[in-house]
Amino acid sequence: MAVTSVRTMRIYQEYPEVYDKLYGSLKEYAWESERIKNVLPADATRLVNVGCGTGLHDEYFVDDYDVVGIDASESMLRVAREKNDEARYMQDDMSSFSLDEQFDVALCLFGVVSYLD
Repeated sequence: MAVTSVRTMRIYQEYPEVYDKLYGSLKEYAWESERIKNVLPADATRLVNVGCGTGLHDEYFVDDYDVVGIDASESMLRVAREKNDEARYMQDDMSSFSLDEQFDVALCLFGVVSYLD
């Protein structure tokens, strides 16, 4: 697994609801998502969100795109699935995942790449 630390991963596994309470109050997910949509190709229909966490951004993408979210934490994905039943979520390592499908948009938001070794 390419996550920076086992401790960080443990926090995400054990406290996904705390993540939403903390970051949900600090970030403007609706505003950020709208800004992102404004720069995407008009004909884009399929979106993959790598490091999707609890799906806070995906809530704003599912109405306009077929969303696939990838995250290393099954606990975070459980929360994402509860919020976004229109999206498809998969547990995988963002440094080595493989999908047998194509997407118009690939996102990796909110400093997620900092978790790579």
